[in-house]
Amino acid sequence: LSSPPTEMVLRNDTLIVVAPSYMINVLNKNTGSTYWSKSLSTKYAHLYKDKIVYNDESLGRVTVLSLQTGNVISQSLPINVTMGSINSISYVYNDAFYYNTMDSLFCTGVTDGVLKWRKYYHGYFTKFIVIENIVYGVKLSDNSNDELKLMRMNAVDFLVKDSMRVPKGGYKDFSILSATNKYY
Repeated sequence: LSSPPTEMVLRNDTLIVVAPSYMINVLNKNTGSTYWSKSLSTKYAHLYKDKIVYNDESLGRVTVLSLQTGNVISQSLPINVTMGSINSISYVYNDAFYYNTMDSLFCTGVTDGVLKWRKYYHGYFTKFIVIENIVYGVKLSDNSNDELKLMRMNAVDFLVKDSMRVPKGGYKDFSILSATNKYY
């Protein structure tokens, strides 16, 4: 790992590390020995049950890997967008994979790889955080280069609950902590 990982997740005795170099490494957390390592065409992969799910930027397909072996279990049909414009901003919720590409939000089934819906959205998202049944999204504002929208939406259908404009400065550092029925 030549640079700080974008994500580290512990699952039992397994440490899953996703590096900015598009590498995923699955290690024994106690010994550091490598179970498997693989180059992915994304910086963002999601742990889903005993699988890893991500949007393959080079193929335009939602890809599901075995956590135990790193082998491809399934891939969706490619989405119809220009390659190179695929965005990895995504999340997994209720057996579905949600992701933002160019001007659209997509929902693809994790178990069957079928595209459930596509919604056109002006602007694009730079981050998603899911807490319970709410997804918080940071969206570039339609009318200003200096502002962003922090949006609170239903995780299953992107129905907007509320939003507010915020300065553009620290959107990459945006995070949410939930504790005792309060959010920070």
